[in-house]
Amino acid sequence: MVGLATGAGAVGRGVEIGPLRTSLPTNGGPVLDRLINALAARVARGEPCAIVWDIDGTIVDTRRRMLAAIHAYGRTDISLEQLCDTAPHTDDVVRDFGLDAQRFMKVWERVFWDASTFGTDRPIPEVVDRMRRAASLGIRNIVLTGRNAELRAASASYLQRNGIPFTTLLCKERGQGTVAHKVEQLGRLAANGLHLGAFVTDAGREIAGIQAVRGASALPCVIVAGRGRPIADGAGITAHVLPVALCLSAIAGKRRA
Repeated sequence: MVGLATGAGAVGRGVEIGPLRTSLPTNGGPVLDRLINALAARVARGEPCAIVWDIDGTIVDTRRRMLAAIHAYGRTDISLEQLCDTAPHTDDVVRDFGLDAQRFMKVWERVFWDASTFGTDRPIPEVVDRMRRAASLGIRNIVLTGRNAELRAASASYLQRNGIPFTTLLCKERGQGTVAHKVEQLGRLAANGLHLGAFVTDAGREIAGIQAVRGASALPCVIVAGRGRPIADGAGITAHVLPVALCLSAIAGKRRA
């Protein structure tokens, strides 16, 4: 069992992450497959085991919601193909497209977090297929998200409609920081006797926050990234990269022929 305790701790060592290169291992898929196999063996011996998954940019590709916010802002010239990540960060969008940060954030808060638009998200096969396999082996899929609690019902409904198996869905309270929320929840899960086999997210800053906690360095972390995306938001982390292909079909939700 991975135990988490508060306080200063060892962060992943020997890994440099920059905008042009990364020394992270680049084949996280087989690593995650091996972790699932190891957890299945523990489950067979009667041990409760789980993998913890983020939603936005990890289980689902949220670019269509981001594009809707960009278009609502007034930049209808920007296309889906210009968004090269499974969950583009607002800072990157503002910088890359020269948007007014304050005005865009107001639009983004209104459009991106409108629960009625969650249906435009696309499940990421490289992740969802592994969640399904884990569930078939008796491993618990715990979804740990930075979405606010009022979005829980809509989030659960989306996962269920798309056949994405999960045991627990943990959202944060409004005003709580996402990294602090995830560190706290991981600690609670481990303290309750659950063996945590891996944490999967698209955010290096979340992994950095977890690995800064004493005792958390033993938790394997996998970072999901669109192919070709530089990993630039988690200096000093230790993680395996799971590259995923990005579907470029239209925002209207039509699948490519």
